[in-house]
Amino acid sequence: MGKQNWRFFSPLSRNILIINLITLTIPVLGFLYLSDYRRELVRAEVQSIHQESKIFADALAVGAIRQFSNGAEFLELPSALQILRRLSTPLESRAILFLNDGTLIADSRNLHNEVTPRALHNLDGGMASILNSLEQYLHLGLDSIENFTRPALYREPAEMHIYAFPHALQAMGGDIASKVWSTPERNLVISVAVPVQPLKRVFGVLVLIRQSDHIESTIKELRWNIIMAFLIAVAFTITMSLLLARQIARPLSILARAAQRFGQPQHKLSNLRIPILRSPDDEIGILSRALSGMTENLKARISTIEGFAADVAHEIRNPVSGISSALETYQTIKSEEKRTALMTMAQTELRRIDIMIDDILESSRLDAALMAETPETTDIVQWLVQFGETFHALNPDQALSLELPPQKIWVAMKPSRLEQVLQNILGNASDFQPQGIPIEVSLSIDRQNAVLHIADHGIGIPEQSLKNIFNRFYSDRPNEQNAIHTGLGLSIVQQIIESYHGTITASNRAEPKTGAIFTITLPIIRV
Repeated sequence: MGKQNWRFFSPLSRNILIINLITLTIPVLGFLYLSDYRRELVRAEVQSIHQESKIFADALAVGAIRQFSNGAEFLELPSALQILRRLSTPLESRAILFLNDGTLIADSRNLHNEVTPRALHNLDGGMASILNSLEQYLHLGLDSIENFTRPALYREPAEMHIYAFPHALQAMGGDIASKVWSTPERNLVISVAVPVQPLKRVFGVLVLIRQSDHIESTIKELRWNIIMAFLIAVAFTITMSLLLARQIARPLSILARAAQRFGQPQHKLSNLRIPILRSPDDEIGILSRALSGMTENLKARISTIEGFAADVAHEIRNPVSGISSALETYQTIKSEEKRTALMTMAQTELRRIDIMIDDILESSRLDAALMAETPETTDIVQWLVQFGETFHALNPDQALSLELPPQKIWVAMKPSRLEQVLQNILGNASDFQPQGIPIEVSLSIDRQNAVLHIADHGIGIPEQSLKNIFNRFYSDRPNEQNAIHTGLGLSIVQQIIESYHGTITASNRAEPKTGAIFTITLPIIRV
């Protein structure tokens, strides 16, 4: 497998970038939904024109209504035209006045003899620039998102008559009515029809029309502001996402490549390391430290297994060689006595191999068993009392002396493992303990630990053996005992004690006393 360089757009980087962009886009689409805002602007514009037209109509009703000599009222056209000319000049609206029979009286656009830039007329097409086209498509798309239906297109009537303005007919009945159109430039055309009536009689209808381009310009400006802010946020999000992805994906890639090397045969296991990245409080730093520790433990475990396999091969080779030599010699000698001795030696070696295989199986299975075990809360004082009774019953020739504190001492260890530990240690001690003298077992408390001492009165442990006594297959016994001991018992004891976060040490009694002392410490738990 070739070297894999860290990619700036790795799958993790892309996922981080996509998630952040989606998270940013969703609220922006919500901000671009301006339908309610547009309706409020239109409503405000209609209300504004409504007020203007009402003032305009009231001025006509006051200043242009005259009476005949018989008291009948009529709309005086010169006065109406003068008021219409004066009031329409400062306004941005187009004013059209109809009589109550629908006849056109005046149009402010014609009164001023000019067509202002804001005059309404029918515009047809024309070549728009690419930029304008893109802008139109953008706003069409946003309008479709808002579900906004643009009003009908305003077209200048061929003949100016009240029937061209349906809302003006409604105003003939005395109501104020409004109508909204749109221009080809997507601006709104808002018209309000107001009756001219001093009291109840309608003398005419005033139609006020305004092209309101500021509504669309306000919407467009707001949209562009949102879009520009969105683009700036997108650039910032992309930058920060890539930096975040680099902070996450790059160290993960380094850890992944380092881990992949462990499966490649060209790399020597002892030279492989998992790099420790960042500070201890950082998650990736914690991960790298955990992987490094796990890797070192794995390397130590592999090294232990390799050493264990080599030790097993070495230890089995000795009895196998003895058996092989005995069988070869058996064929060449004639003395029955020597033949019997050779067969006895071969059987002893076979027995030793059998015991060794049992101990090897137990030791090899112990790690997995200890990892799967759930610690149990045990009162070690009460348990030692029960163990002492059982030991005396099973070993009547071997005395056991217990020295225990009065209070309960709780440890997190399975009773079966405690029994296995003590049986192995007491089994070794019994081999050296003089007849009639008890093996001493005492328990005490040292700070947060329970301290268990097992002392015998034998010959003690040679000084050169103290540091090796817990090694696998190590044994320093008389020749007559070596044949049936594999040197795995104390190694198994140490393995069990350390799995429960305890310690075990071996020492000799202080002179003039003789014998060995095994000291076990186990953490005390509070219940």
